[in-house]
Amino acid sequence: MIEIENLTKFYGKFKALDNINLEFNEKRFAILGPNGAGKTTLLLILTTLLKPSKGSARINSYDILKDEKKIKEIIGIVFQ
Repeated sequence: MIEIENLTKFYGKFKALDNINLEFNEKRFAILGPNGAGKTTLLLILTTLLKPSKGSARINSYDILKDEKKIKEIIGIVFQ
């Protein structure tokens, strides 16, 4: 399960993610949207490769900021 609460990411003054709130209960999912929608930024944050500016996210109850090692042990991702 993935829980995302008020996830926001700034690159300087540019807001790439704006208070995202989502919940995924499936083991596999896809994120679709137009260029510049924040898909890659969201996935980089969920995979602990990028820190959010604010907000939180949990994967199987593990916090993306506090439990990076545990999250990396349980996820699998294929970037295009």
